[in-house]
Amino acid sequence: MNTVLTFVNDLLKDLVGQAWTLLGMIIAWLVLDGSARNVVGICILGTLVLWIATFPLRREKTQG
Repeated sequence: MNTVLTFVNDLLKDLVGQAWTLLGMIIAWLVLDGSARNVVGICILGTLVLWIATFPLRREKTQG
């Protein structure tokens, strides 16, 4: 259980570290209309999914 909590904690820290990138993408989504807004929304979701899926490759193992 502790391992799962550590993993989730590390994942959330990693996502917070990308806050400026996500903020820029969300602002772009807010100011666009029509199909451009749809494309940017799909890109935001795809980026989040890809970022979370590749997190174990970037994660530094904690000793313990």
